[in-house]
Amino acid sequence: MFGGRPQAVKTGSLAMLRELPGAIGQTIGLLWTAGRGLTVTVLACQTAAAALTGLGLLAGTRVLAALLAGGPTPQRITAALPSLALVGGVLAARGALTAAVAEAQSRLTPRVLRHAHDRLYEATAAVELAAFDDPDWQEALSRARQRTLPAIELAVAELLAVAAAIAGLLAVGGILATLHPLLLVLLTASVIPHTWAAMRAARTAYTGEIPLAALYHRQQLIADLITGRPAAAEIRAYGAERFLLAEYRRWAEAVQNQRQRLELTRARTTMAGRTLGGIGVLITLIALGALLNAGVMPLAAAATAVMAIRAGQASFVQLATTANRLYERGLYIGDFNRFLADSHARAHHPTGDPMPRDFAAIHLDDVTFCYPGTEKPAVEGVDLSLVQGEVIALVGENGSGKTTLARLLAGLYRPTAGTIAWGGPSPRVLAPGDLRRLVGLLGQEPVRWPLSAHDNITLGRPAPRPSALDRALSEAGADQVLAGLPHGAETLLSRHLHGGTDLSGGQWQRLALARALYGAPSILICDEPTAPLDARAEQRAYDTIRRQAAQHGTTVVLITHRLASVRHADKIYVLDHGHLIEHGTHDELLARNGDYAQLYRLQAAAHAPPTPHRRETPDPARP
Repeated sequence: MFGGRPQAVKTGSLAMLRELPGAIGQTIGLLWTAGRGLTVTVLACQTAAAALTGLGLLAGTRVLAALLAGGPTPQRITAALPSLALVGGVLAARGALTAAVAEAQSRLTPRVLRHAHDRLYEATAAVELAAFDDPDWQEALSRARQRTLPAIELAVAELLAVAAAIAGLLAVGGILATLHPLLLVLLTASVIPHTWAAMRAARTAYTGEIPLAALYHRQQLIADLITGRPAAAEIRAYGAERFLLAEYRRWAEAVQNQRQRLELTRARTTMAGRTLGGIGVLITLIALGALLNAGVMPLAAAATAVMAIRAGQASFVQLATTANRLYERGLYIGDFNRFLADSHARAHHPTGDPMPRDFAAIHLDDVTFCYPGTEKPAVEGVDLSLVQGEVIALVGENGSGKTTLARLLAGLYRPTAGTIAWGGPSPRVLAPGDLRRLVGLLGQEPVRWPLSAHDNITLGRPAPRPSALDRALSEAGADQVLAGLPHGAETLLSRHLHGGTDLSGGQWQRLALARALYGAPSILICDEPTAPLDARAEQRAYDTIRRQAAQHGTTVVLITHRLASVRHADKIYVLDHGHLIEHGTHDELLARNGDYAQLYRLQAAAHAPPTPHRRETPDPARP
């Protein structure tokens, strides 16, 4: 499976020439998908313009033949007028076709870029959560956004330039072959060095961009910290400005040095190709002079040959330069297509049993999960059952696997081994997409969506019942939050948007709880949900959570470090380094005097009021 590294680039100009049609084909595929009619229009206009180029050269030959013929000057000019009129008509028609190409291209390029963006974001939104834990996939995503999308935009213009150059070469080649076949051979030989240099420079640029992308990624991470809001307060609190600037400059210097090495190598290769190409052009002109001197070619034809050679050289240079760039873009487009294919393979697919309307329990059978790129399981061999309407608590120290297990229950991760089944007597393994419709998720730091308050809660989901929104707002206490907003539910919740506002941490948490309750979930997973809340708000949140289980039959999975909050849970599961080591009620676990009992007593002692210090009353009888 494709990871984050680009495929190896084959060395050698012949290998590159073999791969160039693939780059052209991939770009044509993008053009064709984004706008077939516009693509056909551009290619047809370019072909017609090339044909007019050949016609113009032939008309130019007749003009020169008429002007160089014997007889009085007025008579020669009169004879040349029809051919001159034809040349003028050709130039006018070519101008109109060039304008048509530019107009169609200006409409086609934005369509191609939008299509590429759509494909990228659609693939990224569909992948399972585990992909975001894979550094190779993350690097591939970063490269696709920073390198491939700009490359696709440039590839459109370069492909059309290649098409124009090929059409022009065919037209000029036909003229030269008519005048003398040797001229066509010599012209082709004279531009081979330039073409070789251009292709070699493309290979050098692409192979050099691989380490450059990794360096740039590190530089951008530091830049995001410096310029972003999340880290701004802590940077200033710790006086980390100079340190971060030094880190940024270190990576920026590495990026600069790598770019300089790339540009120097490309410049040397290009200079060598142009020097050899200049020698080839000189040999071609000498051969043309020899043909003229030997009387093999008339003077008018020789003049046309010179114009054709110059046009051919320009077309060859254009073809070599744009083919070079197009080949380079094609390598990135190949990376892009492999990234899309890999993301599709990582996407959650609708495979599994039909979604039940109701369920009696959730059964985890020998569930194990490893994060991508790691061999040590985050959760290993877990067996447990969650009965409908129960409040289940997952407790343990940091790194014990609580959050991973909760995400497995939510269908955000798929088990590496084992099964998670829903139902009663005949449990069913649900498709991840169906499973997520049954799950509400409330995290410690919910996403603060830069949308309206209404959209923050619904996120575009259809209401399971007409009163779903009002019920969710009321139960979460978020109706009071909306009542205090300037535009109610339509208030934009972002200070970065005109007319927007922000909320306190507790208010955001109420909206997040309303979002989790809005879909009337069968299972509500709460991962440290009360961390940003004060004591009263925390108590209200836990009352709401327990009411969901009691009144609506919702299974609640509660993850928290505050063990005093889980005393009333129906079952408590204790995890340690991914293994389930204890389970039972609060009283049962205390009586067992195991890990849970030790953690609970440590926390109870830490929160117990201090014993007042008794000052000794002096005895007046003592001296």
